[in-house]
Amino acid sequence: AGVTDPVAARFGLPEPDLATALAGAPDRTARILLDHRPGNAPRNARQDVDLQLSGHTHGGQLFGVNQIVGWFNDGFLAGTYHAGRTLLYVSPGSGLWTGFPLRLFVPSEITLITLTGTGFDTN
Repeated sequence: AGVTDPVAARFGLPEPDLATALAGAPDRTARILLDHRPGNAPRNARQDVDLQLSGHTHGGQLFGVNQIVGWFNDGFLAGTYHAGRTLLYVSPGSGLWTGFPLRLFVPSEITLITLTGTGFDTN
């Protein structure tokens, strides 16, 4: 499932609606959610999301600044986290935030996630 980013409303698009995104999901299946903002993971965990894939932080883009970016995103910066029973993966992304076009000592990445019957691996 996937939800829009909250800024979508500024462009006349629907706001995020997790209930609608998950509506019709079969029982006893893994619930994988694409939510741009990692800070939503604790709330999404309460809706039985098993895996949330997020971005938004760009890994902080600059060494030192990345700690501030993590603070503004509830401690989620890049990598794997637990939010309740939900596993969260935050990609630092492959590009730059246009508002700050510099990346220094914070590598970009293109993430490959392999789902298996026993979990997932990131490469």
